[in-house]
Amino acid sequence: MTQADWGAVKALFERALEQPAEARAAWLSGQDLDPALRAEVASLLAHEQALATRTGADAFLEPPAPVGPLLPPGTRLGAWEVTGALGAGGMAEVMRARRADGAWEGEAAVKVLKRGMDSAAVLARFALEQRSLARLNHPHIAHLLDAGRSDAGLPYFVMELVEGQPIDRACEGLALEDRLRLFLQLADAVAFAHRQLLVHRDLKPSNVLVTGDGRVKLLDFGIAKALDPGEGEHTAAGQRPFTPHYASPEQVRGEPVGTLTDIYSLGVLLYVMLTGQRPYGRGATTPQEAVRCVLEEEPTRPSALSPGLVADPNWLATRRRLAGDLDNILLKALDKDGARRYPSVDALAADVRAHLDGFPVSARPPRPGYLIGRFVRRHRAASAAAGLAVLSLAAGLGLDRKSTRLNSSHGYIS
Repeated sequence: MTQADWGAVKALFERALEQPAEARAAWLSGQDLDPALRAEVASLLAHEQALATRTGADAFLEPPAPVGPLLPPGTRLGAWEVTGALGAGGMAEVMRARRADGAWEGEAAVKVLKRGMDSAAVLARFALEQRSLARLNHPHIAHLLDAGRSDAGLPYFVMELVEGQPIDRACEGLALEDRLRLFLQLADAVAFAHRQLLVHRDLKPSNVLVTGDGRVKLLDFGIAKALDPGEGEHTAAGQRPFTPHYASPEQVRGEPVGTLTDIYSLGVLLYVMLTGQRPYGRGATTPQEAVRCVLEEEPTRPSALSPGLVADPNWLATRRRLAGDLDNILLKALDKDGARRYPSVDALAADVRAHLDGFPVSARPPRPGYLIGRFVRRHRAASAAAGLAVLSLAAGLGLDRKSTRLNSSHGYIS
């Protein structure tokens, strides 16, 4: 199988693990998949089930994993006490916890690695996420509070608890300018991570939450990649996980990835934030179809989306505002050729700010008419006053000429 196929297998495997154990086989059978992909996912699920239900000689070496949450309420993890579950993924569970040592009061989120997910590669990735969070001290990134191992030997780390909703849902009903300002908070966080030589590689709505007071928080550096300064802006090629609908073409192909990968994913996110739709693959129902669309389907110009595709009741007015600057900004970020994308997150954010402030954006050719239009937009009052002055001057000159002609007809010039 290709690297793209392996990415689809990983995504399908994680989705299957979200199903009840007894329903996973039926769920997999109901997916429209290539037989080779189906067989590979089935093999992984069988291995997962074997780990959870070891019998015979193996049972003397390692007892079967108990049913229920990894860390039931009341479990102590150093200064923290687990109070309930928050969510689960393919490799880890996230629990809610409270500070229980009396030093101070507060809540946090605890991410703990699942039983059986203790391969060298998974442990290394978990440790990298912990180290990544430790050095990412930024107001728009959920920060690390603690780390350790449970009494059962499961590695965990404690991070800031973020109460909010995914950024795409938070954008529903907001003015266009407010959506762009939310995006700028996210861009600031990603740019900071890049300055710390970290590529997130999994930018998607569920990993970007917006709190009730409008603050963006970037989460889940679980598949982040440390950039090697010796490799410049790229990491080595090879098999790695990704989320199909938000992955870049180079991720899907298993090619070297770097900061340009996050720029592409930011482009997909901004497109969804402004339109409520993905730029392509809107009819894809499987990871395999989504992967194909990433490689083969060009993004639709946002202002060309028909009202039948968009739930926004004011879409006709909104898409007129997308035409021009925002069309070009999004298509530049989503270029399949990384060399034609924005060179940095800061450059992408600079164009978004320029659009908000009425300045020309680098994504559009600097034609005279466009530059004049941007100038007039920034200086509406001054331009209106200047226009009025010109009209008054023209009117005054016209009256003077008329008066001169009248006086001349009476035989004198005043």
